[in-house]
Amino acid sequence: MRGTECRKTNRAEGNGACNMMTKPDLFSSKYHFIGIGGCGMSGLAAYLHLNGAVVTGSDSRKSIYTEELEHIGIPIFYSHSEHNIPDCDMVVYTPAVKLDNSELQYARDAGIPTIKRGQMLAQIAASRKTIAIAGSHGKTSTAALLTWIMRTAGIDTNALIGGMMRNYERNYICGNSDWCVVEADESDGSMQLLEPDILILLNIDDDHIDHYGSTESMVAAYASLANKTRSRVFINDDDPLLQQLSTGCDANKVTFFGGKGQYCIDTENLCYTEASVSFRISSGIEAHDVDFLQPQSFNVSNFLAAVETARHIGIDFQYIQDAAATFKGVKRRGEVWHSASGVSIIEDYAHHPTEIAHMLGTLKSVYKKRRLVCLFQPHRYTRSKHIASTLANAFRHADVLVLTDIYSADELPIPGIDGNFVYNVIAAKRTKECHYVADYKNLPDFIRSHIQYGDIVVFMGAGSIGALAQECHNQLETELYT
Repeated sequence: MRGTECRKTNRAEGNGACNMMTKPDLFSSKYHFIGIGGCGMSGLAAYLHLNGAVVTGSDSRKSIYTEELEHIGIPIFYSHSEHNIPDCDMVVYTPAVKLDNSELQYARDAGIPTIKRGQMLAQIAASRKTIAIAGSHGKTSTAALLTWIMRTAGIDTNALIGGMMRNYERNYICGNSDWCVVEADESDGSMQLLEPDILILLNIDDDHIDHYGSTESMVAAYASLANKTRSRVFINDDDPLLQQLSTGCDANKVTFFGGKGQYCIDTENLCYTEASVSFRISSGIEAHDVDFLQPQSFNVSNFLAAVETARHIGIDFQYIQDAAATFKGVKRRGEVWHSASGVSIIEDYAHHPTEIAHMLGTLKSVYKKRRLVCLFQPHRYTRSKHIASTLANAFRHADVLVLTDIYSADELPIPGIDGNFVYNVIAAKRTKECHYVADYKNLPDFIRSHIQYGDIVVFMGAGSIGALAQECHNQLETELYT
């Protein structure tokens, strides 16, 4: 693989055919991962390692993901240096890695092929019978649920998921079947590298417009993925942009879920408790009662997508019912931590208005008589500038809203766009209680002085706010708030 011709033709990016390895090469090569601790990168590294490849990696800090990788035997350096790179066949790096990274520069100067995370995922997916889940929202939860349904039914599927599946406490599964469930990442366009056997299109929203330039270009990218899908495309026909996209798809490959789908859920009779949500799902020839274990993260469309796909590949409905009743969800997706103090802590990854509104609306259905306090950390300067005007309505179900400064995710600041900007835009439209705490270090004391017995406290965002949720939970285990 590291022959002279290959090394000369792949110095910039690993896009060429020279880097598209065959299945035996894929699992017998040596890899170094730059940024190995990311939720997407770590799963790829573990999957390759457990299938026989030699893997090393580097990251700037320890995390739950690096702990898992070290547990299974992957050496990790917690700094970036050209000395970290062993004699390897390929370097895999996350898009978050800057181009002047010392390891990335060394690999390119040494002629070692370098590829991004999405390209590595595409190579793994090409070696399996792949089900890809795509969309602006709900990919991780849907992928995890479908994986759990398949394995409950005895299908030993592989999986590469963008979050920790709480049924397994990891973000990957190495199975013995040819099936592999993956997420298709739209954020950097890498989903277009996939050619799945089955594709699930959940929704399209106005996220990552900075990458695509326009809504039309973004829809075209999803359409490209749909047209490269080999067997079956499941499309949410309740989504306007997906309705538009479906008109250009091969009708023989399309199955709808939602309004035109075979299965429907009586949404007027959803029965929420703090322990589960119960409902009836039916088709023209059958009806089933379902108890879903994770009421705070339940989404009708995502559940229907998983059901339609599971039934398509031959899974009996009894296994779907069994899986729904035992599915523990995904970390940071409506993850609930109860406290002896009478306050419940919930951590959620939502950072887009659509996700925020759905999560807080669901929590109001679950915890009907309890006060909902939401701490939100805006994510990225570009996104915050784009969505600020729509955030006030997204938080309408929050009785108390507390905003922090923006989590940059390594973006350069935009003049005038900060947490105070987001706060002012929301506060001008909001009638309920609203606060801004600029210094992240002051948040624990602020929370301590504002929450009450019986509150639901939601820590929301895709950045570092999860660490604060853990800290608050630990405090509540030893203190009684009144």
